Amino acid sequence: MLQLKNIKKSFGPHEVLCGLDLSVGRTDHLGLIGINGSGKSTLLKIMADQLTPDSGDMARAGDVAVAYLEQGAAEEYWRNPLTDPVEHGRSLLVRGLDRLERGLGELWERSLTGDPRAMDALLARRGYEKVEGIHRLAERLGLGPDRLEDPALTLSGGELARFDLALLLAAEPDLLLLDEPTNFLDPEGLAEAEKLLARYPKAFITVSHDRDFLDAVAGGILELEDGLLRRYHGGYTDYRRRRDSEIAAAWEDFHQAKKERKKLLAGLNRRLGLLHRMEGGGFTGTAHINRSGSDTFSRRAAKVARTARVVKRRIGKIEAERLIQPKTYGLRIRPPLNEPARAGEVVARAKGLCFSYPGGAELFNGLDFTLYRGERVRLTGLNGSGKSTLLKLLLGRLEPDSGIAELGYHVTPFHADQLALGLPSEGTVFDALRGSTELTRNEIRYLLARLLFRREEVDKPVVSLSGGERARLFLAIISVTSANLLILDEPTAHLDLKSIEALEETLADYAGSVLLVSHDRAFGRSVAQRCFELTRPISPPKS
Repeated sequence: MLQLKNIKKSFGPHEVLCGLDLSVGRTDHLGLIGINGSGKSTLLKIMADQLTPDSGDMARAGDVAVAYLEQGAAEEYWRNPLTDPVEHGRSLLVRGLDRLERGLGELWERSLTGDPRAMDALLARRGYEKVEGIHRLAERLGLGPDRLEDPALTLSGGELARFDLALLLAAEPDLLLLDEPTNFLDPEGLAEAEKLLARYPKAFITVSHDRDFLDAVAGGILELEDGLLRRYHGGYTDYRRRRDSEIAAAWEDFHQAKKERKKLLAGLNRRLGLLHRMEGGGFTGTAHINRSGSDTFSRRAAKVARTARVVKRRIGKIEAERLIQPKTYGLRIRPPLNEPARAGEVVARAKGLCFSYPGGAELFNGLDFTLYRGERVRLTGLNGSGKSTLLKLLLGRLEPDSGIAELGYHVTPFHADQLALGLPSEGTVFDALRGSTELTRNEIRYLLARLLFRREEVDKPVVSLSGGERARLFLAIISVTSANLLILDEPTAHLDLKSIEALEETLADYAGSVLLVSHDRAFGRSVAQRCFELTRPISPPKS
C-alpha cells in the first residue's frame, strides 16, 4: 500500500533519516518508537506529504487515503486566529463535518431548521450516519454530545484533541498516522481508544510512549534508531524480549571475537618471530639448510609469511566486523548516591480536606489521605478529579477552604511536574546538578557523561535544552537528590521509552517516599505499592 525506499532527511548539518526503508500493508497495525529527536514525527510528516525528503522514493497506491493526527496541533487548528470569526462561532460538530467532507456541516445546520432539501442531501451523502458515528466515537473517548454543540473556543486543548481522534476514526482512512494519540485521554477514554484501534479494519502507525497501549493495539513495532528502521513482530513486550536477546547475543559475539583475536595474535606473533629468525640466520639448522638446499629453506620461509598474512587478514576482519562494542539498551545511570534523611512516620496527610476553585465545582469534600514513611503511592482518577490540585495543597501552594493538607516532620520534598520536571529556570546543566548534590566537579561531569552530556554540553543553559536533554538532566537530578519525598506529577509525559525505563530503575533504588500522578500504567505498576483513587467530589475516597 505504501513503500518508502532509501529516504533521507537532514535539518542543517544533522541527518535525521539516513536511507530508511519501510513497507506498509493494508491492515498493518504498527507502533513507532525511538528516543526523543530520533525523527519519528519527521517520518510521519513525510508519509503524510507534509514534509519532503531530501532524497529517496515514496510510492503509494493511487486509491490510498492517508490522515495524520499531529501531536499538539488540534488546539492550533480549531482556534486559529486567521480563521473567519464566523467559523469560530459555529459548533465543533458542524466544523468537523466540513473538515470531514466539504459542505457537510452546512447541510447539517440547514437540516436542523427543517430544510427538506438539506435533509435529502444528507441522506444521499450518508450524513446522518457520519454524525452518529462522530457522536458515538467522541463519547467513547470521553467527549459528551453536548460538548460537540459548543464552539471550539469553549473547549479545552484535551477535548479538542479527543475530537480530532474521533473525527479521524469516523473518516476511516486507509492509513492513519497518529502522533501520541493518548496524551489527553483519561483511563476510560484510553481503554476505549485501545479497543477502537485494535479493531480498526485498515492500517495505522502510531507513535506512543505507553507500553501497555502498544501491547494492546500494535501487531508490529518499528524502532527508529540512527536514522534507520528495524521492524519487530508483536507488541512492545515482544519487541523488548527480542531486542534484549539481540543485545545479549551481540555482546556474547563481541567477547568471543576478543578471545579469537587474542588467540590469533599470539599465533601471528609466533610466526613473525619464526620468520624473523629464519631471515636473520638465527634459525637452528640454517647454515646446514643453506648449504644443502636453499630452495627448501626459501619455500618454508615463504609459507610462514603467507600464513602470517592470512592470519593478519582474519584479525583485520574480526576488528572491522565484530570488535565494534555493541550498544546497550537505554540509559545507564548509577543508583541514587545520597541516602535521604529519615522523615517522620507520616510524610504527608490530608484531614477533612475541602477545596474548590473560585467559581468552580467542588473538588474535595472531607478528603482524608495519609502517606507514610517509605511508601510509594499513585494517585489515580479521571481528568479533572483533582490529582495535581491535591499535590499543590500538600506542598502549600494552594490554601484549602477547610481541613488540613500538609507535609510531615523533617520532610524535604522534590516536586517535578510534567512541564518543568523540577528543573531550574536559570543556569547551566552543570549548575542544575551542582545545586542538587555535594558531588565534586569531576564526579558531576562523570555522571553527566553517563547521561550523554559531554564536554561543552554541560555548560548549555537549561532553558535551551531539547525535550530529550531535559529528560536526561531530570534523571541525573533524581539520581543524586537528597530529598526524602518525591512528588512526581506526570513525570513521563515528555520522556521517551528508554528514559522512562531508566527512571524506573533509578526509583527502584530510591529509599525515600514517592507520591505519583501518572497516566502511564506500566510506570505506575513499576513504581507504586498502592493506588489512591480520587472521584469527584471526593467523599469518601477509595483506597
